[in-house]
Amino acid sequence: MLISHTHKFIYLKPMKVAGTTTEVFFKKYCIDPNKIPLFEKQLQQNKLDIDFHFPSEPQYGIINNGHNGDITYPQFNKPHMTCEEIIRAIGDDDRLREEIWEEYIKITNVRNPWDLLVSMWHWEKRKKNNSIWAQKVDFKEYAKHHWIISNLKKNQKIWAYQDKYNFEYIRFENLEEDILKVCKKIGINVTNLHLGNFKKINRKPYQEYYDEETKKIVGEVYKKEIDLFKYKF
Repeated sequence: MLISHTHKFIYLKPMKVAGTTTEVFFKKYCIDPNKIPLFEKQLQQNKLDIDFHFPSEPQYGIINNGHNGDITYPQFNKPHMTCEEIIRAIGDDDRLREEIWEEYIKITNVRNPWDLLVSMWHWEKRKKNNSIWAQKVDFKEYAKHHWIISNLKKNQKIWAYQDKYNFEYIRFENLEEDILKVCKKIGINVTNLHLGNFKKINRKPYQEYYDEETKKIVGEVYKKEIDLFKYKF
């Protein structure tokens, strides 16, 4: 989650959609422009710890510092905040909410939902602090679990606010081109992105993981997104 007062955007980070790659790229536009070279240097030094601490400064914006926390804005230190959570975290000042939430451009990532769930399954199996169930469960059982369905629906609350899809969307499948389009819209002059490649997992094409039942589960949960973004299995 990011807020840039300099470029007037809010970045919302869904799960398993190249969100970390996108977030790391946009972080430097939420800090003092004079400190961008320092940020880039620290990023290179912390390639394996992408949540390294870089303090927010109120006049420039708010950056999510992951598990390291931020004593300035601790209410924003949650990696996948929904729209409602961000609005509550901004505070009770109606004027501030209107200025930030209503006027700033909202940016987020989307991804083919069937591909997304496969990526989520592989990620859960790799997490060392996860339960034995998450590490050993097969894909079909994983796709049917109520907790997983809940996580999929949480992405919907990041992709839209009050069921309105009026954000700038960066497609996982068209990452660099869409980021460049967003940069142009928010006034960031950049031609070479030099995007990082975080959390990538080598695996089979997502279609090979599904049977008719699991394919239907994803299709029902994400019907609106599939229709809106014209995704196909």
